[in-house]
Amino acid sequence: MTYQNTADYTEKILKLLDLELNEQKKRIKQSYQSLAELKKSGYGICPVSVVNRSFGFAEYPEIVFKIPLNQPIDRFRQQEMIELFSEEGMIKGAILYLTPSEGKIRLFADDFPEWMDTSAIGIRVGVDEKSMQQAKDAVQQLDGKNPFAAYLFEDKPLRNNNTNWTLQPSHKLNESQNQAVRHILSDKPLSIVHGPPGTGKTTTLVEAIRQLVNQGEKVLAVAPGNMAVDHLSVSLIRAGVNVLRAGNPAKISEELLQHTLEGKLASGPVFQELKKLKIQAEEYRKMASQYKRNFGKDEREQRKLIWEQFRLLKKEIQQTIRFYKEKWQDEAQVICGTPVGLAEELSKSNARIVVIDEAGQCLQPFAWIAIQPQVEKLVLAGDHFQLPPTVISEEASRLGLSESVLELFLDKADAVLLDTQYRMHEQIASFSSSYFYEGKLLTPPAQLDNGSHLLFFDTAGTGYEEQKEEEGSSLFNTGELELIPKIIEQLGLRPSETVFISPYSGQVAKAREYELPVSRISTIDSFQGQEHHTVILSLVRSNERQEIGFLKDYRRMNVAMTRAQEQLIIIGDSATIGNDSFYKKFLDHAEQQNAYRTAWEVLY
Repeated sequence: MTYQNTADYTEKILKLLDLELNEQKKRIKQSYQSLAELKKSGYGICPVSVVNRSFGFAEYPEIVFKIPLNQPIDRFRQQEMIELFSEEGMIKGAILYLTPSEGKIRLFADDFPEWMDTSAIGIRVGVDEKSMQQAKDAVQQLDGKNPFAAYLFEDKPLRNNNTNWTLQPSHKLNESQNQAVRHILSDKPLSIVHGPPGTGKTTTLVEAIRQLVNQGEKVLAVAPGNMAVDHLSVSLIRAGVNVLRAGNPAKISEELLQHTLEGKLASGPVFQELKKLKIQAEEYRKMASQYKRNFGKDEREQRKLIWEQFRLLKKEIQQTIRFYKEKWQDEAQVICGTPVGLAEELSKSNARIVVIDEAGQCLQPFAWIAIQPQVEKLVLAGDHFQLPPTVISEEASRLGLSESVLELFLDKADAVLLDTQYRMHEQIASFSSSYFYEGKLLTPPAQLDNGSHLLFFDTAGTGYEEQKEEEGSSLFNTGELELIPKIIEQLGLRPSETVFISPYSGQVAKAREYELPVSRISTIDSFQGQEHHTVILSLVRSNERQEIGFLKDYRRMNVAMTRAQEQLIIIGDSATIGNDSFYKKFLDHAEQQNAYRTAWEVLY
């Protein structure tokens, strides 16, 4: 999409955000029609079994719960707004972490609702209007104030920084990685690092940030998702950087915990100070809770006074937390978080360097939360040939909302390409290199052996046709699922080293029902940023019409084809996918690599 000026950009993006918000509300409202529809759509988890409850950060109630077997959870994301509900009530909260079997949420309330103990409860996706409003506010503040917006939409040049940063080339980095660090430490106000799969993007960013903070700079490091933030945070910590992880981390490791606000509050003198206040507050809460529904005027007044004391103590706890939070923010060399999780810190910070990792997945409006007017150095790192930002509204996506902040800036500036991948054998990496990266993605000698690391099993002619879910719109293919145990047995694959992925949530749900002998079952989208020894990819589509649906999103396929370290196995129907130019090239590549097999070789 093109924009006449900053005002035009602001107007158009705000309209797209409204489209997206309205579509989110519509989808979620439709899913609420019944419990069966809620579960089937993936927008709800019910019933859930509470296994632990406690008061966590800032004294918010927190719940750990078990998830029913084979319950789809792909529509839930870390730090996403949710609603805990029952027939008796509803309360809003946020996801702290979620796995296929267990999750943890934080409730935005003073206490646990009474109905938690009296009725079955569930969790459903909520509409995060607060985050959307933060993005809108950031976009509305662009006009006339933000030099990066003026650069993009007004053709006003960015001024070079008055810096004397000294570069120290690292023998641990390859030539392209050192070039990227050199670019980041230059006086240029904008640096873009293009990091294809397995090229050490995080390693490169960590080295650049380490050199900046060693020269007295403070850095705000941002990523659109909590898993990416956690990965970057831990990598910086291991490099000896003083990190403060703000916001809600994903399931926290001990290594990361001590660098979060919650971890810091749980140790040292501040812990004792807060513990005393929390004990007093809990005593008042228990006293107030003794008064049930049937009591007189005097008891009602007494209960009111007790609750008031409870609230005063809660306020004192929050003020104490705020004091230490600001202190630790000042002391940290790097503050890490999502744009939303860092919104408050970003608006107050005097840090002039912002690094956005996974910028290829970051929606532009949310990136502007991080790109404040005082920022003098902006670093964008990511890969625009992998999955774009998630946008639910098809109309908003078509009109440009799904264009990432990385793509927005790439139209105006060159990027440094990290050109050597260390994850995969060359046989696995070569197709992505030729199709997406102009053949520039290199593989080191240690991964250039002539072994068989790529296999395509063709189901054409087997009758393994795709099917549609009875309720819902996703697809599945049971024939492909039935092949997998046979392939694993024939190739002698270890289940503990093998994962199953598919672009279709319907196939993922069926795979869980089949209890495939693999260590993990996941959608491609949920597996971005991760890797595994052996990956089995099920394409699902098989029909006489040769329709391939969103298999046409080749960036999703790039993600899927670049997760495996040692062995990539793809199952699909060449008769269905072969007329598409991308898949025709892949099938030709598989034949050239002697990686083509027919399903009949496994069946008989």
